[in-house]
Amino acid sequence: MDDLGSQFREYVRLDQLRRGPGLSPQELQRWELLKRRLSQHFSPGLSRDQADRRESVRVPTRIAVSFSSDGELARSLMTNLSRKGVFVRTAHPLEIGARFELRIHVEDPPHDIAIPVEVVSQNVDARFSSSASGMGLRFLEADPEVEKQLAELYERLVR
Repeated sequence: MDDLGSQFREYVRLDQLRRGPGLSPQELQRWELLKRRLSQHFSPGLSRDQADRRESVRVPTRIAVSFSSDGELARSLMTNLSRKGVFVRTAHPLEIGARFELRIHVEDPPHDIAIPVEVVSQNVDARFSSSASGMGLRFLEADPEVEKQLAELYERLVR
């Protein structure tokens, strides 16, 4: 199973089972291996320990987002998505701990996903490098329909 797409589909299937009815010890071992392998693939230079600490794989993407900043509408680009959050490129990241609503502008089919988030990092990319200009955002509790839309977006990005 060397095909990256096949590995990611298997990871997503196992991840859904992990969050639902659960995994057998063999499935859990396979899920951990796939999570590590995919994390290191999408974030070259990421150590095994860093990959193992992540709860889910960060999928690289380029999706437009917007949010309110100092009373102005800020537009930016989301460069990766995980089950728990996103990284947004911006020259003016908000302070750590700031909470706000992020609007993710999905193109196909066209719609927005509005999700409450909290800034958890500044200028640190998926490889824990401080060369990225932006902010790491953690999803806060949301309506089940919004959570479903985010899960569908995450899984669709694999395809």
